[in-house]
Amino acid sequence: MAVFQALIDITNKVSNYEDSKELLLKKLDKFLVTFKSNELRLTKKQKQYHDYDEIILLIDFAKDLWDEIILPKIKKDDKCGIILGKMLGRFLMQTKETLFLLSNNVGLSAISNVRLFMESFAITKYILDKGDNEAKRFMDFGYYQQLLDRKLPLTPELINEYGEKIPDNSFYYIPYGWCSEEKMNGTKLIERLKSPILLDYYRLTCNYIHASPYSLIEISNAEDHFFPIPYAFLIRITRRCLFNFIKLVLSYTMSEEEQQPYLILISMLSPELFNNEESENV
Repeated sequence: MAVFQALIDITNKVSNYEDSKELLLKKLDKFLVTFKSNELRLTKKQKQYHDYDEIILLIDFAKDLWDEIILPKIKKDDKCGIILGKMLGRFLMQTKETLFLLSNNVGLSAISNVRLFMESFAITKYILDKGDNEAKRFMDFGYYQQLLDRKLPLTPELINEYGEKIPDNSFYYIPYGWCSEEKMNGTKLIERLKSPILLDYYRLTCNYIHASPYSLIEISNAEDHFFPIPYAFLIRITRRCLFNFIKLVLSYTMSEEEQQPYLILISMLSPELFNNEESENV
């Protein structure tokens, strides 16, 4: 619990959140170097870069927050809580992957992960807003995809719950068939967040993840073919999404009063995002 302990240690030593972030980075310098070596497998030269130190601290904070504080609160029949934990786990894993890619100047591959972060957040928020019935649909759709992958027939349980697998049955035939709301897609889920900036980011990254005419033209014309979307942008949206996912975890699992100590801690980790109205809206 490196970040948790460090945050507690410096709480009474600073007068504002901006100062706390700098003190925290200094205090955890050795931890950051070790993380870059063991988790990101960076070279000695790469470990000198500090562009994503804040993201690394958020990763460590989020993992300990879930493992030590949130997980004991999640009941076995809490389907929303189960999805929240699994989505956070994948989020953290692919955040580390993204930092590795960016460290090695592979920004083109990182774009897919950045898009996934926004989509993961929007899907999770949608499910938590809808409740356990929607979470069950999401989990059942995953089970159906397993059957499809293994070329196995539908189970009686799935047929009884959702009907036969026919073209008119959207549960089986469209990517967001698990949604109880009809004609749902990734863009609509992002729109539900009511964040114009995030919607712009999502649409931009979507343009690059397929071999579309747009992506082929933009990548071939870019000064740096690996970074048709700038490095700084990819870092910024990764940090924003992780920060807001942590807030989503807190809002689902705790009352407003219970959240306060942890909100103070993440405000010390990321004062710019904490004070940004856009992050609040998301």
